[in-house]
Amino acid sequence: MLRLHNAVANGIEERVREEQDADLAEATDRYDLEFRMRKQDRSGGGSYWSNGNNR
Repeated sequence: MLRLHNAVANGIEERVREEQDADLAEATDRYDLEFRMRKQDRSGGGSYWSNGNNR
């Protein structure tokens, strides 16, 4: 049961991450990108960079 829960949770996290990345990829310039990154940070989801995933 725990493995099922972890699989579902990981799937949800991956989908959210993909949606956030797609949103950032639609930025038209640097300022738009920064705006979108701040918006994601404020939404509580964080972003790729602020979560330390850029290593």
